Amino acid sequence: MSIKKKSDYAFVITCNPGYGFGMIATMNAQKYFGTDADWEIGYEDYTDEERQKISEAFPFNVNWTPISDLLKDMVDKRTDQSCPLHRFWCTYWILAHRLLKEKKYKAVCVIQADTFVFVNLNVFFKIAEAGILSCTEYPMSFINAEDLPFGNDRKVTDRCHLGVFDAVNFLGQDHTRIAEDAYLLQGEDPFERESNGSVVALDRAICRHGSRDKILRLDRHLWVCDGLWHKTRFDLNGTGDRIFNQVMVQINAWHTRYWQEGRAVADWIGMKQIILQNKDNKDFMKEMDNVEHDQNIMKTFMERFNNMIPEIASDYYVKGPILRPRYELGEQ
Repeated sequence: MSIKKKSDYAFVITCNPGYGFGMIATMNAQKYFGTDADWEIGYEDYTDEERQKISEAFPFNVNWTPISDLLKDMVDKRTDQSCPLHRFWCTYWILAHRLLKEKKYKAVCVIQADTFVFVNLNVFFKIAEAGILSCTEYPMSFINAEDLPFGNDRKVTDRCHLGVFDAVNFLGQDHTRIAEDAYLLQGEDPFERESNGSVVALDRAICRHGSRDKILRLDRHLWVCDGLWHKTRFDLNGTGDRIFNQVMVQINAWHTRYWQEGRAVADWIGMKQIILQNKDNKDFMKEMDNVEHDQNIMKTFMERFNNMIPEIASDYYVKGPILRPRYELGEQ
């Protein structure tokens, strides 16, 4: 095995094989687009052989840490522990904190395994190294990242107050305490509503240790896209390696897992009544057509990257097109 040069930067992710489609697609995309970064993976359920194949497939270092080992750093102080803490939402911040505290990297990019990132990211690592926090915005609010209540984290009590989402976030050495509080706060009693929830904890940590003049927002319309399925129509470029919205602005990443078996079906079932109520509304039904189109374009795009290295390609995704039930036509 050839010795690989260690990068100054690293992706941080937690994953099991059920989310492998997202991780492998992003790893292949980052190789394809030439991002200079290692991978630090908190894992469960991957065999030694599977991990070795993935590690050997890439020119960058791929390091694996068991999630069970990362959870040793988690302190659960909650009075009511009947509902367990979400191990992934805690451990990617635990791993990021360890790496920054040990100064193993100058900057890290923390992503979720159901986030697909498909542009070169070198500039954002350098920005984080220089002390600027780059954060994807929360998709379902109207708050920009720089409008968070810095200095008063107790104003962030639930998802209505969020400016930052944990899909893609770049942190440098200056942001070590943000990574730490992003998981420690999840283990505390909520003082109001969702104040110890995972994304709320991240926003509170940023309010504690960040500042308005040192945060760069990654636009929710180009980096997360959760709220756009009804409103725009994504399409690939001629070579199929880039994707654009309908006003021809390139998309950089998205957070979604409609590619998992049953996920899209469950969402369509949840929308059954509103579809039936609006089946004669042409504008609404056009939006439903957009959703179906976008789900399939997204999955096709991810398949391209997932399948680039056949021996490590994930098999945990829907095969064939995603089709919505045509409730308005009487189809169940």
